[in-house]
Amino acid sequence: METAVLTRENFFRKSDWIACLATFFIALTVYVLTLQPTVGLEDSGELVVASDYLGVPHPPGYPIWTLLTWFFQWVFHSVTFHGHPNPAWAVNLFSAVAGAAACGVLAMLISRSGVDLLRSLTKVSSMLGEKTERLFSATAGIAGGLLLAFGQGMWSQSVIAEVYSLNILFQSLLLLFLYRWMSEPHKSHWLILCVFTFGLGITNHQTLMFMGFALAAAILFRNVKLFRDFAITGLFFVVMVVANTLGADTDWCWAKGPEKIGFWFWTAYAIIVPIIAGFALPNGKVVAPTFLIMWVGLAFYFYMPLSSDQNPPINWGYPRTWQGFMHALTRGQYERVTLANVFTLRFLQQIGAYIIDLRAQFYGPVALLAALPLIFSPKLGKKNNTWLLTTFIGFIFVSIVFMVLHNPKMDIQNLFIGRTQYIQSHALYAIWLGYGLLLIMAWLETKVRNNPVTKIGGIALVLLLPFALVHKNYNSERQKMIVGGCEQNGHDFGWQFGNWQLQGVAGVEEDMRAWYAPAEFDAKWAEYPNPEYPPPMGQNAIFFGGTDPGRFVPTYMIYSAKVRQDVYLITQNALADSTYMNVMRDLYGDQIWIPGPTDSNRAFQMYVNGVRSGKINAGANLSTVGGKIQVQGVGGVMQINGFLSRMIFDHNQYRTESQTDEKTRPVGAAVVHEDPVMDPVTGLPPQRTFYVEESYVLPWMYPYLTPHGLIMQIN
Repeated sequence: METAVLTRENFFRKSDWIACLATFFIALTVYVLTLQPTVGLEDSGELVVASDYLGVPHPPGYPIWTLLTWFFQWVFHSVTFHGHPNPAWAVNLFSAVAGAAACGVLAMLISRSGVDLLRSLTKVSSMLGEKTERLFSATAGIAGGLLLAFGQGMWSQSVIAEVYSLNILFQSLLLLFLYRWMSEPHKSHWLILCVFTFGLGITNHQTLMFMGFALAAAILFRNVKLFRDFAITGLFFVVMVVANTLGADTDWCWAKGPEKIGFWFWTAYAIIVPIIAGFALPNGKVVAPTFLIMWVGLAFYFYMPLSSDQNPPINWGYPRTWQGFMHALTRGQYERVTLANVFTLRFLQQIGAYIIDLRAQFYGPVALLAALPLIFSPKLGKKNNTWLLTTFIGFIFVSIVFMVLHNPKMDIQNLFIGRTQYIQSHALYAIWLGYGLLLIMAWLETKVRNNPVTKIGGIALVLLLPFALVHKNYNSERQKMIVGGCEQNGHDFGWQFGNWQLQGVAGVEEDMRAWYAPAEFDAKWAEYPNPEYPPPMGQNAIFFGGTDPGRFVPTYMIYSAKVRQDVYLITQNALADSTYMNVMRDLYGDQIWIPGPTDSNRAFQMYVNGVRSGKINAGANLSTVGGKIQVQGVGGVMQINGFLSRMIFDHNQYRTESQTDEKTRPVGAAVVHEDPVMDPVTGLPPQRTFYVEESYVLPWMYPYLTPHGLIMQIN
């Protein structure tokens, strides 16, 4: 007698994995071919050095990104650029891998959920057959994933050192795990994994918090009683937030730090509440581990004080102190949130700018395909409509609601900078595009009655569709004019910017020798107008970096590429920031004179006295809060920075011998590690050279400046 053996098919089928891997490798190939070869402009230098030294980049600190990219640098530490270490390439490669993986996961999600969509259309499904369903779903998944991959926003951030591609990977994983749980809600470990991804992803980019609303909606749709228990537990955390807000000035506030009782009380409270819920609530066995695992993900933020305590060259906010940690965690360096007024013409303009950009990501006609799931929704059944509604809620929160908080300015520069903030919404939109392509293929296939020729032709056209975006990247004059091309292959402008500043003409020659063959180099070098200009920076020079590239790129060149490690880099724009001065004192305080707290207070008082006497234009709003004068405005802060930079200039005029006895070392004397040759005329040590890459004006420097290649020398 024969016994039938029943085998249960895996949730993610072979076709889903094929869609995932095909999308990943195609996207990764394009990203690697267009990868930035070394350090770039914008935030590249800062982020790479933070990764290289396990430091703390700008708020909110990106701890999980820093740890993951450090691992990539460790693996690819042998990669060089023009003979120098090149950790930037490894960080750029990480962006490519994370971006390609995000698109691969998205393709897998579209492929698997696409089968469920088709099976809800009974007549269509019966005509197609199971193999065609899977084939079409995998095809739609690949197309949807690649439409995201080759969109201008995603592509541009996946070939440079940035945090956005990893953010999309976390969001894609969150959605994949969420769909897996919504399909079988009794398997709660998928929900727990989803929430862990949510918590961990927030330590990369805090905009992922907006996906929490989609997560809550999904729980409500699939299990009302489970949502009730989550809501009951959540109410205790609402109480916690309210209590901390009301007691913000007392020792019972968590934000006061580990030295106060409130920190330990509320930390214990956050752990004990889920545990109690685990015993007291009907669904406590799901609620308790879900909350606790989310805290585990969020706990990666505590990497920052540990890192800061190691004195890395990028140590933003000085989070080894509790004040600095909270400054980083709460994004204290940025302007306060000013909500957009949704009942104004300006908000309509903001929405219009977003829609124009969204259309540009995918081409106008292609972007319209996202409406097809809505058109078919009456026939898709409750399960599929619940999922579509979940993605729609997520889309609204990462686009429109986020825009209300972001309140973007409408000038072209701010729109250019802010466009990357909306890639999360592009990823959700790409899911709908995948569904739209799937529904079109299925509908057309029913019309031609499973004709193999039209089937193969249709699949080929759908798979080729994303490559229209590749064509657009290289041929659209409008895209080039507004946001530029995505490819960065061969773009070593950041390297040139830093190398030529620090090494002068020697850096120019070094790079040209790397570009040209020996015979061709001689001819090219003969065309160089002045082979002695600009001269390299002087030994142990002090360099004031102003703009983001002007300080971040030299930081990379000095610390990571090991070019001119003797140069001291100081940001004149941040001298009035006490946390920044703490970092500078840790880095350079035993080598050059750095203003202390007393000096900073003196500079502040000089500014206030100058404003009151009418000798200085305030350039800011001066107000008295709690008996203390506060300065709000860039102009005023730069005035204070000017006083402090002048102090640094005056106290570090000469390079002196290393002093072994700190008590006998003259105030302002710099420590160098060689015995300088004294000037035979003055009998003094050699003069130190100073340079500035200026952003905001520091008027005191004007009479002393002379051109020095890409920067200015302060004489």
